[in-house]
Amino acid sequence: MSFNKSACIVRKLYCGDGKIPKDTTSKKYSRKGTSYECLKKGYGIADWEHRKKALSKTSLQQIMYVGPTYEANFKRRKIYSITSLIKKTQNLSVTEKRELISSGCKRKNGAIDQKAFNSVVLFLHERGMKDLPSCKIVKE
Repeated sequence: MSFNKSACIVRKLYCGDGKIPKDTTSKKYSRKGTSYECLKKGYGIADWEHRKKALSKTSLQQIMYVGPTYEANFKRRKIYSITSLIKKTQNLSVTEKRELISSGCKRKNGAIDQKAFNSVVLFLHERGMKDLPSCKIVKE
């Protein structure tokens, strides 16, 4: 079975005027957000952009939905940067990649953050990685 990039793209809330735009190869929308959801989303993006500037260009937090908790999880697996993530996953099987990414994207309660998981898989795919685990479709 071939890799389905489309399944990895997190479906976002649409916060613009008018109808929801048609999906593209890199953007997909789940629904139109409420005023409150869009305000919250806008504030979150602004806060994230501000914090992102202080991060190293190779920080794992440069990957969408990967924050300090998930970066710490990856560090426990001796993955300290984007570069080490790529090197570490290159020669792994699909199952081993799934296990490694899942362990990095584990919430404090033990559940896997599917948005973060999908984003890491998509990140690796965009860098030419082959034999990646499949994603589950997720809506924001």
